[in-house]
Parts: sequence; C-alpha cells; structure tokens
Amino acid sequence: MLVNNIFGYGCSHARNAIPHDTKPLKLAYSEKGCWIELLQTKHELCSRAHNRAMEGSDNWRIFHRVMKTISSDKIKENDLIIIQWSYLSRKTWWPDNSVEAFYKNSWDEIPHNIMLTFDHLGVWENKLKTKTEQVGELYYQHIYNEVESYVNMLSQTVLISKWAKSNNVKLLVTGVETQEVYENIERKHFALLGNNVFTKLEEYFNIENQTPLQYIYKEYSDEPIAAIDNGGTLNMHLNTYGNEIQSDIISDIIRKRFA
Repeated sequence: MLVNNIFGYGCSHARNAIPHDTKPLKLAYSEKGCWIELLQTKHELCSRAHNRAMEGSDNWRIFHRVMKTISSDKIKENDLIIIQWSYLSRKTWWPDNSVEAFYKNSWDEIPHNIMLTFDHLGVWENKLKTKTEQVGELYYQHIYNEVESYVNMLSQTVLISKWAKSNNVKLLVTGVETQEVYENIERKHFALLGNNVFTKLEEYFNIENQTPLQYIYKEYSDEPIAAIDNGGTLNMHLNTYGNEIQSDIISDIIRKRFA
C-alpha cells in the first residue's frame, strides 16, 4: 500500500452517477464504483478509501467537510487527502424554512435537497419571497461573485496544505472547472500575482494542462464515459466506466508523486 487511507472530497463529480429506476429515468449517486473507491479496490493504493464527497456541494461545504474530518482526528500520518473543488459559480443558500434543520444537524451533513444551491451567481432564477431571501438575493448578485469564490478556494487550499504538511499527510488538489476558468480570473483580476497562481501550487495536479475531469471529457468523448438520464439525455457526470478512467489517471499521478 502506498498510503494508509485516502480521504476524497468533492461534489457529485466525486461520486458514481448511476441510473435510478424511475420514470423518467433519473440519476442516483453512489460511492461504489466511484474513482475514489477504485483507488483502493482496483489500484490497491491504500488500506481504505473514504469518500466524503456530497452531491450538490459548493466549495465552502467541501472545505467544511475536510475540516470536520481533520478536527475529528481521523486523518493520520501517511494518509492522503484528495480534493476536487466544485464550480466557482456554485453557492449554497439557506431558505428560511430550513433553519430548524440547521440547528438539528451539522451543516456539512445536510442533504443538498434541503438547501438552495445556485449554479449561476449574479443570476437569481428562483422567486424569493421573504425579506431574508431578498437580502440574500442582493448579496449574491452584487457582492459575492466568482472572483471572491476563487480567492476563497485558493485560501482554503493553502490552509489545508499547511495543516497537511505539518502532520505528514499527503495532499492532491484539482477542480471540476476547465483550467481556463482559473487562468481567466487570474489574468483579469490578479495580474500582479502572475499567471496560474492556483495551478502552480505543488499540491495541484492536472493532465496536459487540463483538470482530470475536463481531460476525460475531451480525450474520451467518443467513448461511453458519461451517465445517461431523463430517458436518453447525456449527463455531464461520469458513469462507472468514466470513473474507472479517472481512477486510472489519478492512480498514475499518485504513484509518480508519492512513490
């Protein structure tokens, strides 16, 4: 075994998208067959792979799930943390009627269907009624944007990296966005810092200047890598076969980086 345990974090793209037996056909998500699990069962890189991803997660939720595992003292020396950050434009918002659920549960464990997750900051598509939600609308339209989301992701990566290094824990970080998204934000708003600040972090990994997920979408586009939902519509989530490809790619990176 190359490492003791692997702890994987992300959104639905870090889980296996499988057809659910409903009409019209919808998708369910499973740890089994996911690329995180396959790093243990197929590639035998660790004694156990722990999938901590949750569908619908924004980056704040992913960060909190990482920190919760750290604070519980479950991650030990010679373990590996893998983070696949979600979309920069995704932000979770609490509707008023879920306040009770907030106090009864840990925030990072709340099912995403209780929360309101918006994938397009600045475009408020839902009809909000309460004053609290109206304030939230203004905040996410005019204050919170992808630039702030990027800065948060960068800061969260650095914080986790510092903890990992001080505890002899290995760390790999990537995202679901195309690398051009990160580069465009940096070029437009952080030119003084230089190019590719995030992707120059030593914990970051990619393939041929692309994130693993985007690389698979491009290089394996002629193969049945994506899940099919709604009676035949192609979904941009990897199916079991696509997860196998991603596990192969990430396994190679882990062996080269940490062997």
